[in-house]
Amino acid sequence: MDKAARKRIGILLVSDDIGVVYYLLSIVKSLNFLPDDEKPELVILYESNCEKYIGQFVYDYISKVAINYNSNKKGKYLLSLLLRINLFVNSIIRQNGLVGIFPLMDAPVRPNVKGCKVASWIPDFQHKFYPEFFTKQNLLLRETRFKKILYNCDYVFLSSENAHGHLKQFYRIPASGSQIRVMPFVSMINDFQLPDFADIKKKYKINTPFFLVSNQFYAHKNHIAVLKAAKKLMDEGLSFRIYMTGKTEDYRNPQFFGTLTSFIEENRLGDMVQILGLIPREDQLALLKGSLAVIQPSKFEGWSTIIEDAKTFQVQVICSSIDVHQEQMGERAFYFEPDNADELADTIKHFVLKTAEPKTVFNNYEQRIQQFAGTFVSVF
Repeated sequence: MDKAARKRIGILLVSDDIGVVYYLLSIVKSLNFLPDDEKPELVILYESNCEKYIGQFVYDYISKVAINYNSNKKGKYLLSLLLRINLFVNSIIRQNGLVGIFPLMDAPVRPNVKGCKVASWIPDFQHKFYPEFFTKQNLLLRETRFKKILYNCDYVFLSSENAHGHLKQFYRIPASGSQIRVMPFVSMINDFQLPDFADIKKKYKINTPFFLVSNQFYAHKNHIAVLKAAKKLMDEGLSFRIYMTGKTEDYRNPQFFGTLTSFIEENRLGDMVQILGLIPREDQLALLKGSLAVIQPSKFEGWSTIIEDAKTFQVQVICSSIDVHQEQMGERAFYFEPDNADELADTIKHFVLKTAEPKTVFNNYEQRIQQFAGTFVSVF
């Protein structure tokens, strides 16, 4: 296909939140699995705070353009409302000849560049269920942003039917608002060169069977359930280890991480539970592949990345029984009630003692990727 005939879609890489970066990486890399005549041309539009990730975006038809998106956001927002012009993306769309742009998270007014479809993404509606995890200002900003996105974008992607149900429960979208697409993402890990596990064992001083917990250290991720389960099993004399990876800072609740480290210290769990923080992605995946199981204890998710990773690597999953996890895993996971640490401890114990009957994990990797990529391209 002639390059000029390909759809030219802009990808806004302007947030360095690791969850957002992984999501965009999954989209871009999934497009490599489409037939060549269905592949769009991509323009990665990146802000300086995201330059460190730009080399990871690898695709057959791609260009990368530095933009100044994040400066004076309050001023741009207010002036956009006054002028009825989206000052965040209108000029970017025109300068790069785009027929689509994604994900627009700043939509004070609808972008009005003829011939360009504007899409966004809402990961979840956690603030409706756990408002205590947000400040009043965060709640107001989150609610305003979501309403503007739903009113002013052509399409909005959600990661699960569970989230779609929440959207219909809490919001009314006018006929002129967004069209909704449910697009469960698939982790793209086939192009990672994983380190030799012998090197990983040495690097992280692994000498016992272990489990992996990979979540940001936010209150709703429910690490405390894992710590309570570990305490119970330590008292029973079991020998194993739990590694926890992920970003330890939460600007919404800066004191929270300290409550977890205090629990570990007070209960002498330091030899059993090790917090590694944010580690290289390839190390995280190598740990996942070598673990007895991944534990995903979260009380709320849009669609769990670590569960998708586990599905691809055929690793066993122990997860909280929230609706979205059941949508994601069906009968292929070991579930526990998120506030029942004893139930989690019993499941962990079965894995340590090798009495857990393994469950069949998903294996239609390329089929899931192609469906993911096809859904994305279809809206532009």
